[in-house]
Amino acid sequence: MAARRSLLAVPVSARLACLAFAAWVAVAGCGSSQTLPAVGASGINGQVAADGSGGFAQPDCAGIDPQACIASGFVPDVNGFSFKNWAGTGSIDATTMVALFGKESVCADAASDDCQVLPAAQQWADQVNQAMNGGHCEGMATLPQRIFTDPTLLSGISPSAANTFALSKEDPKVTSAIEFWWTTQMFPAVQEAFTSFHDQEPTQVVDALKAGLADGTNYTMAIYSDTGAGHSVTPIAVTFDGSQYAISIYDNNYPGTVQHVMVDPATQRWSYAAGTTNPDSPTTGWEGGTGTIDLTPMSIREVPTGAPFSVAEAKGSASVRGDSSSLLVTSADPDTQVGVSLTIDGRTYDTTQGFTDLPEGVIARPLLGAGMSGNGMYVTIDRTVVPEFEASGIARSRQTGEVAADRDYSMSIDTPGVPRVKVDTTTTAGPAPDPTFRVADTGRVDVTTPPGREARASIANGQNGLDLSLADQGAFRVGPNDDSGGAPIQFQGRPGGPQQPFRIEQVNPDGQVVNFDGRFDPRNGQFEAQGRPAPPQQVDPSQVEQFRALAAPPPNPSSPGNGQNPPPGDAQNPPPADGQNPAPGSGQTPAPGNSANTSGNNPAPGQSPPTGNGQNPPTGNGANTSGNNPAPGQNPPADGQNPPPPPG
Repeated sequence: MAARRSLLAVPVSARLACLAFAAWVAVAGCGSSQTLPAVGASGINGQVAADGSGGFAQPDCAGIDPQACIASGFVPDVNGFSFKNWAGTGSIDATTMVALFGKESVCADAASDDCQVLPAAQQWADQVNQAMNGGHCEGMATLPQRIFTDPTLLSGISPSAANTFALSKEDPKVTSAIEFWWTTQMFPAVQEAFTSFHDQEPTQVVDALKAGLADGTNYTMAIYSDTGAGHSVTPIAVTFDGSQYAISIYDNNYPGTVQHVMVDPATQRWSYAAGTTNPDSPTTGWEGGTGTIDLTPMSIREVPTGAPFSVAEAKGSASVRGDSSSLLVTSADPDTQVGVSLTIDGRTYDTTQGFTDLPEGVIARPLLGAGMSGNGMYVTIDRTVVPEFEASGIARSRQTGEVAADRDYSMSIDTPGVPRVKVDTTTTAGPAPDPTFRVADTGRVDVTTPPGREARASIANGQNGLDLSLADQGAFRVGPNDDSGGAPIQFQGRPGGPQQPFRIEQVNPDGQVVNFDGRFDPRNGQFEAQGRPAPPQQVDPSQVEQFRALAAPPPNPSSPGNGQNPPPGDAQNPPPADGQNPAPGSGQTPAPGNSANTSGNNPAPGQSPPTGNGQNPPTGNGANTSGNNPAPGQNPPADGQNPPPPPG
């Protein structure tokens, strides 16, 4: 497999024309083997909205050759939201996670009406909610497209709403549905769709989109800036004026308007003059080429799916390190772009820099919606290709692009068979002498606090969670789970001083989730931990059903119309034209003579719902371990627990 290129694009100054953002730029670029369509509709790309909204006119493809104009019928001021993308802490809870991943992956007792959330699941939810401080664009691009595909879903969110534009941001059902869809960008299948476009030229993306508009394979579309920020929009039409393609989009930063992403076949470059992830910032414009624009078909966002956090192993057997590790780094700082500094085979890769050539087996993608203020990045590492690596958080100022010190961030690592570890700390101005995470080929993780910084560490293993404070350059080591049902933890004391052995077990005898607050004294090597049962959270079965209904296949996926606004012309739904790619995930056969690469768009393997964990109902746990006593819940794990498939 070739090395993968990190996310990138080159900003271009926006130009205003005719009260609209004119999205044309003269740029030099590589040549293209793409054959231009023979048909173009002159002037069709630049028609300005008559209402003075600052956007373009809704494409009307009636009577026009579908090679020059094809549209889904999605109308932003009917089918989009009336409110714009916003920044704010998310509210992902037990109900949302049960809908996404199944109760067995989230709760200690799947048979109970309420839910003691497993520590790894709570860690994940905390980070995801933090990342939404950067915006909600992925959810805002996806939910309207889903309702457009199946308008019967609208009544489940708001029975009184006449269309999506009538939905209110003040309605918790609306915002929770947006957040539900925001999380799906971390699904393995969505990650695979993202990587499948890494080598595709912009006109190949256009071909795939045109085929999808023709057969009802609705998409979301992502574009990426040179700063590493990503933005998700809803593509609704493609027009061609004989020179350039215009992809008409609903951009949730500009509600009620049609915006244009322009694609120049001669240079294989795209440009977006309205391209800003902050609707309150001046327009600066984005531009990019191969690998900086991609499509995600709605059909692969299926739930429930495998959880992106590990659950407990089967009783009485040693854990086997999973084939994939995931790193999630997040920050709520409004001026911070965060990523991961990876060191593999002696070479360091900064995922916050554009055009970074990542090694084989590594995928890094910014969380879409997290480019507006706060930030996040999700990195997956194929451990069969990269058995060992080092990782530290890195932050850049969004204003200057420079590496920034004293920025708060959270970074976690998750590998099946190994406790999940999360560290909350602050960045340094330069490289630290020791990485935050040093990961061995066995799955063992060495954790070190950056110099001059304190940290809060959280370790999650099955039913037990441990939180503790780490002093300046405090360090500990977490091993994989062994055949007795737990993982060893070793704290680093003063040089030559005692080091107390410690264990965190996967399962407690009463089946309860226990959260421990720990304290390690490096002077004498003593560790103390006080445990308390996790409070139960309510799971709303009706809300779980509603979330899953949103993700269910539409009644007739081959018919793109939504009933709210029928497509304006019969020419909008023709079969794919010769030479076009089929839409990823559509199941169509590529047209003869098409050299575009459409492979890799199938859903990721192994996305079956998690199986039952066989745990007993909680009965109470007053564990208190101190000094040289055993660690939290030293008992063998329960039968029937299986790890989820590794994250994409």
